[in-house]
Amino acid sequence: MAFFYDLNVFQENNVNHTPPPPNTIFDKYFHIKLEFNHVLQLCYTENVHIPYYTINLSYMILRSLILYDCKDCSRFVHSMLSFIGLPPESIQGLVSDHVFRYGWRMERDPMNLDYKVLTMAINITVVTPYDDHRQEIDQAISESTSSAITRFTPASKDAIQRLEKMRFVHDDQCKCMICLEEFSIGVETMRMPCGHLYHGECIVKWLETSHMCPLCRYEMPCD
Repeated sequence: MAFFYDLNVFQENNVNHTPPPPNTIFDKYFHIKLEFNHVLQLCYTENVHIPYYTINLSYMILRSLILYDCKDCSRFVHSMLSFIGLPPESIQGLVSDHVFRYGWRMERDPMNLDYKVLTMAINITVVTPYDDHRQEIDQAISESTSSAITRFTPASKDAIQRLEKMRFVHDDQCKCMICLEEFSIGVETMRMPCGHLYHGECIVKWLETSHMCPLCRYEMPCD
């Protein structure tokens, strides 16, 4: 249905104003700011673009996971972009051709050597020709609106507070799939009712935006 995807990846200039996460003496991070726009194109005497919806997300991720671990990089970008509804074939191209390569360019730029946190902005715009596919688009708008409302409904504060807290000892899931950082033995984690573990700070921030588990889309209670 989409007419074309317009992708722009760039480094924001205000790197000095992006604070590193706490307790990160030696680690370097990418602060990834994702903006997704869906616009409808009306074709009459001239093209008119009407904004349909916009999603803004922000992630802090270890640079090493983007630059040196292709498997984890693919998982992270796939999770990030599938969350906004991009199809798998588009996601794969974005991983190999844009996010990974641009991350390397930022890392190797001599101007960035002294910064612990580099801000990578990703702007994605999907343009849909409304006139050519009005019936299908009306149906897709109805379905995606319902899906977007459901997806970005926060979990209830009571449900978040009732999450099981536990010290990490050993589990098949060895890392938090929100920040992609491996769990240290003895670190406090939170377990979702579906069984998936996350750092407490990570999952609380996530559930304040979406009531769904990032891995399996298990739905937490909402207010």
